[in-house]
Formats: sequence, C-alpha cells, structure tokens
Amino acid sequence: MIEELGLGLVRTNSPAKMGKWSSLAEKLGYDSVWIAEDYFQGGAFSIATACALATNRVRIGIGVVNPFTRHPALVAMETASLDILSKGRVTLGLGTGSPGWMRQMGIDFTAPLSALREGSQIIRRLLQGEKLTFEGRCFSINGIQLDSPTYSQRVPIYLGVKGPQTLTLSGELLGQVADGVHLSILTSVPYVGFAKERIAKGIHKAASSTAANSSKETNIAAYLPIVIDRNDEKDFAALRSYIAKYITLMGVQPILVEAGMTPERIGQFRDAAEQGKDPSNLVSDDLIETFGVAGSPEACLSRLQDYIQAGVNTIIACEIPGIPIKVTAHSIAEHILPRLK
Repeated sequence: MIEELGLGLVRTNSPAKMGKWSSLAEKLGYDSVWIAEDYFQGGAFSIATACALATNRVRIGIGVVNPFTRHPALVAMETASLDILSKGRVTLGLGTGSPGWMRQMGIDFTAPLSALREGSQIIRRLLQGEKLTFEGRCFSINGIQLDSPTYSQRVPIYLGVKGPQTLTLSGELLGQVADGVHLSILTSVPYVGFAKERIAKGIHKAASSTAANSSKETNIAAYLPIVIDRNDEKDFAALRSYIAKYITLMGVQPILVEAGMTPERIGQFRDAAEQGKDPSNLVSDDLIETFGVAGSPEACLSRLQDYIQAGVNTIIACEIPGIPIKVTAHSIAEHILPRLK
C-alpha cells in the first residue's frame, strides 16, 4: 500500500526556485517534497527551510545527509529547528555519504557503518530531548542537549542505505532509532526484494530487544525517475543520460547487480566515460525498463504497482535533468496521482 507520493527536488543548484516548486507540489496534491544534498550544489537544510515556509501541508523530506560532513549533534540541531519551522512536517534521511565526495573534502571515510549507527543513535536521543553524553568509535559528545524541543513527538528518521551491510544495519535500528529506509536512485524492483531480505536479517538480529522493530511493516521510500510519454524524444534522451550517469558513478554494486547487470556491462559505462564517450548510448531499452518508470500513463501506473507490491510505500518522483520539474510535477499529478492513491 502506498503511503506517500512525493516530488524529489534532487537538482538543488537553483535554491531560489525550490520554494516555488514545493508550493506547486502541494497545490497539485503531492504528499511530500524531498530535498537531496549532492555536493557541491545547494544545502539541504537551507533549501528545506525555504520549502517549509512556502507550504502548509506537504511533508518535507531530507534525502539524505550524512554524519561525516555534519556532526550528528548539528544534524539534530538543524532537524529540530526545521521541525519547529514546519510545524512537525519533517522526515530526516541519514546515510553514510559518498566516498568520492569525502575524498574531495579530505574527510576520513573509515568505519561508515559505525558512523551511521552511532550518528543515528545520537540524533534520535537528542531529538527526544535527552541530555546526552556519548562515547563511541566515531563520535564522542559530552553533556549536549538541544535548547528547543521539537514540534513533533517523534521526528521520523529514514536511513539512506544501499549495500548489504548497511541494509542489515537499518533493520537492526528500525523501531527504536529509525522509522524507515530510504533507497537510492536506480532502485529496481528486484533490488527492493534484495533490500527487504537484508532489512529482515537485521530485524531478526535485533529481535531480542523488545523496544526495537515494533512496527509490523517496514517503511521503504525510493527515488524513482518517472517519464510519462509526451511523444518527446528529448525526455527519453534525458532519462537515458540520467541512468547512464548513475551507473557510471556507482560501478559494481549490489543495486546494479541485483537488477541483472553483470560487472562487465557495468564496466562498459565507466570505460566509455573515461574515453570521453557518451555512456548514455549504452542505455538500451531493457535498462530503461529496469531502472526507470517510462511510457504511457497505463504503463507507468503498472510499473509503479510493481514497486508497491515489492514493498515500496513512499514513491518519490525524482527530478530528471533535461526535463523541466514543472513538466514532471504536472504530468504525474494529472495521470498518476489520482489513480495511485
């Protein structure tokens, strides 16, 4: 069952327009807007604040930040402030971040699992109003307490995870610390099944704790590129370019392998990019079928139902460079939203 249909504002390099697009999403009937933080574009919390102040109803999702570039105590502080400004409409997405970006900033990216575990625990406890002293492998804090209590009784935290170990960790933390899982761009239907298996493994591992994993259903959010056919080849070219970009960046990872891509096929994308060739030429129709939601309204609706049946209950229609966000927002609101809810 779908809980939310959100609009993903993932190209945050135009921060002045984000409030406008979030207001449009609210008027069109979306349940949420989600703000990515891709370095070095716009800052998620400042953009989320603009979105919160421009709206009254939609949830404001941060999808996602990490404890390496922002200390968990600062993430808690920013989240609490945003929760107050939005009157309880915030969902925080927390992940481990990208090793490439960490290298660019000279940040030590060791022990990402420990950082995510400790970071999420610190953030949850601070958001609950606790005066916290904490000594861990990655983080140490001494007597910190947020001055302003959150508006919400419990701010939802979704763990932005991708690999088998972090997916399992998310299962361990569900219920007590986390409230859901946020899956990455290029999530496919087979990968959702893989993710649920790993999450279930973590839930089983933590089953001895009665306070953890109290919810019967695992809340799963996923960024999905949706292109409703307007007989415009430029839209499909943009989708091909989008898919190629992320296959090239990710390399050989379970999110691609579980979708049926071989390491050899994945490597062709990086080889093409290193040779100065356009890797989007390698995106065949089967990859669009696997990683995108594209075609007629009926075809897109059927594909989205596949994701829902696999376990995704928050669908985030993400912005695709080359397709105006206004076009994406209107087309989904017209053809998909009334039939999916």
